[in-house]
Amino acid sequence: MSGLPPFVSRDVTLTIYDGAASPKSASFGNGSGLFDIPGLDSGNFEVVEVKNRQQHLALLKGESKTYEFSTEITVANVNDLTNASSHRILDAIRKTGDWASGTSVESIGCGVWAVKIVVSMSNSCGASATITLPKCRITGDLSMTEEGLRLTVNGTCYESPIIA
Repeated sequence: MSGLPPFVSRDVTLTIYDGAASPKSASFGNGSGLFDIPGLDSGNFEVVEVKNRQQHLALLKGESKTYEFSTEITVANVNDLTNASSHRILDAIRKTGDWASGTSVESIGCGVWAVKIVVSMSNSCGASATITLPKCRITGDLSMTEEGLRLTVNGTCYESPIIA
């Protein structure tokens, strides 16, 4: 079986978009390149099992499903945290600084900040793929490790991921 080699963590870029017609976006890297999006399934909904006398009768559509994701970014440059003129990831998370005028991808929720996340993968052999998380609320966890300052980006996404 021949083909292109698989992706590795160094092939990954995370880009955050707001909901404007000309979206504000910024790509962030310098991390492990590792991410998790568990629980992918069909339909983007939970199921409710219907039983009669403890015997299975049917599965019905339940609540909409959410997807959690997480990735880690190394804060390699102090400007990524402190320079107000740079596209700081904490600004994208908290809708401050350069992102204060951003438009949420949530069109109904008044004052709810949600963004689109695009995980892009491409390697030097010409392979590429993207995972789009269309509507996410994101948070950040700062930590100092032996390797330096790290920012863990966590998200709860409310629409099915699009993998292309």
